[in-house]
Amino acid sequence: MKKNEKHLLIFEKKWKSIFDNLLIDYKKQIKNTKKKFKLELHNTFFRNLTTKYLAVQNDLGNHSRFFIEIIDELNTDKNKIFETEFNKKIISTKGGNKQGFLENLAKCNAFMEMFKFLELEKNKYNSIDNKKLEKVTTNLIWKKDNITEFTQLVYGLFHGEYLTNSKGEITKLVKDVAKVFNITLTKDWQGNLSGSIHNSNIDYKPKIFKKLEEGFDKYKNEKLKKEK
Repeated sequence: MKKNEKHLLIFEKKWKSIFDNLLIDYKKQIKNTKKKFKLELHNTFFRNLTTKYLAVQNDLGNHSRFFIEIIDELNTDKNKIFETEFNKKIISTKGGNKQGFLENLAKCNAFMEMFKFLELEKNKYNSIDNKKLEKVTTNLIWKKDNITEFTQLVYGLFHGEYLTNSKGEITKLVKDVAKVFNITLTKDWQGNLSGSIHNSNIDYKPKIFKKLEEGFDKYKNEKLKKEK
């Protein structure tokens, strides 16, 4: 085996082992939990995993974009191979503790895979009983089925300092705006929002913001065309 080939093999072995242990732990906890508490257990596991993921991202520091940078390289040059670029990037990384670096990369990848699993798994524990119906207050209609895009929009407006409420509290704000648009929020809407972040690349931007930009451009172009 060539020296520069071993890093990817170590990484793959580590992340798969970490993922397997997470999976075993999760299934054991779910199995030993009463049916009515399974969704709560699921969400708690998700939140705890999120805390661990953020800690690893913090430890990676400037290298938190490790995988994204490799993907960017592959997109730029179609002749490049992931395995080769991975090993080259590890070798070029400054610092003496490459094993610790590989360990954090493995944890990060395992956590991401676990997030994907948890997003699919939660459907087992959601039911009509988990839905919280909101009183219709206006004749406004949210036309899209993806409620997560709605919460992404409200969070964007809140943190962009365009929209707030008297207490400056985002959770209450989401619920209040949902009522205006006659949107039914489920109890796990926060978990869905969190999942949309953790199951994506670090530089992920929600589709809704691109659609809003495209929508305004369409309006602008049509208006300018009429004025000619």
